[in-house]
Amino acid sequence: KTRSELGLYENELAIVNIGRLAVQKGQVQLIEAFAKADLHKKKVKLFLIGGESEVDLNLSGEDQPYTKLIQNEIEHWGVEGRVKLLGWRDDIKKLLDAADMYVHSAFWEGPPLTISILEALYAELAVIMTDCAGEPDGFIDGVNGKIVKTGDIGALSAAISYIVSLTETQRE
Repeated sequence: KTRSELGLYENELAIVNIGRLAVQKGQVQLIEAFAKADLHKKKVKLFLIGGESEVDLNLSGEDQPYTKLIQNEIEHWGVEGRVKLLGWRDDIKKLLDAADMYVHSAFWEGPPLTISILEALYAELAVIMTDCAGEPDGFIDGVNGKIVKTGDIGALSAAISYIVSLTETQRE
């Protein structure tokens, strides 16, 4: 039911990113990585879940809110129909259950790891994450997902390409 509410068809893959919309969280870079990924001719949508943090509106060095920068990036890369901003949600478990993978693109996080990464792992999703806050105990790169160097758009794009190329069973 959640997949249909999100506008996903049975043969489409859903990538989720959870976190406030802020420079720290790297959503602009995630959109570029997503746009550059080889999606292996599969239909894939990226859902950004979270609201904008007023504290970070000017950290970008621009005179516009970060959400506007995200929207500009979506238009720049021509992914308007494939990247969706869902805003703040209180049904994260349902969204993770409906997803096929989780991407954490942050530039920095305070220890411990963000709750959303742990929730995604608990939901048995393939997780792509930057190395900004360490590695979860028991996480095996290439088995539970991929860890990429923080800020490396090429590596993030390659990790998305890799996870998308897997079968559903392999992603699980």
